[in-house]
Amino acid sequence: MKREATIRKFLTVQLEGKREVSRNIDFYNLDAIISVGYRINSVRATQFRQWATQVLREFAIKGYVLDKKRMENGFFLGEDYFDHLLEEIREIRLSERRFDQKITDIYATSIDYNKDAPTTKVFFAKVQNKLHFAIHGNTAAELIMQRADSAKINMGLTSWENSPSGKIVATSYNN
Repeated sequence: MKREATIRKFLTVQLEGKREVSRNIDFYNLDAIISVGYRINSVRATQFRQWATQVLREFAIKGYVLDKKRMENGFFLGEDYFDHLLEEIREIRLSERRFDQKITDIYATSIDYNKDAPTTKVFFAKVQNKLHFAIHGNTAAELIMQRADSAKINMGLTSWENSPSGKIVATSYNN
C-alpha cells in the first residue's frame, strides 16, 4: 500500500496546560487498519481480530450487521442514515417481489398450468412459505401466530381483506 493512498492528515487542536496546540495527525484508511490489524501481534491487534471476527460471523449468519452503540448514540450517523436504510429495505423487498414473479412466470409457462387447480394453489402456498422462511425464519402461519394478539382490538390487525372503512359500529346487541 502506498502511504499517500492510506493516510490523510487532519489538523487537531487541543489544550496542553493553558495553551492551545495544533498538530497534524495521521488518520489511516480502513484498508490500512484492517491489513495492519491482521498482520501484527499485539494485545490490541488481537482485540481487533476478535472484534472483526465477531462482526464477520454475525454478517455471515444474519446477512447484515447493525452497530447498536453507534445507532443509540447517533454520533456518527448522518441526517439521512435511516432514510438510506429504509431505501435499502425497499430495494430488497422489490427484489423479493421480482423473484416471486419469476417463479410465477416459470410455473405459468408449463403446459398443464391452470391457475385454479388445487395443485397450483398448493405449489404457490409452499413457495410462499419457503420464501417467508428464507427471509425471516418463519412460515406464513407461524408469522401470523407470532403477531396475532387476542388482547388487542381486531387481534392487532391494522388491515385485512373486506375490512370496514372508518369506525366499526355495533349494529345489533345480544342481551
